[in-house]
Amino acid sequence: MTHISHKTRYSDSSLYDEVCTKCGGTDNVNDDSLEFPCAGSNKKRLLQTQLRKVEKLTKELQSEVTLMEAMSASLANDYN
Repeated sequence: MTHISHKTRYSDSSLYDEVCTKCGGTDNVNDDSLEFPCAGSNKKRLLQTQLRKVEKLTKELQSEVTLMEAMSASLANDYN
């Protein structure tokens, strides 16, 4: 759900339908910035939003790496 502090418009992007004209946040599945107060007028909030995105993506990447390591170990065991 979009926080009321955002000023959004519809987008023609295939990645998202709605974008905030103040902070650039979108309703993309990997972008939760529209759920929080708009950071468009406050650089600190904008940085906090970006940090949350980076932290979320880092966790996702760590999960992918762990999965790939497990698959690699399994394949190595199959060939030994």
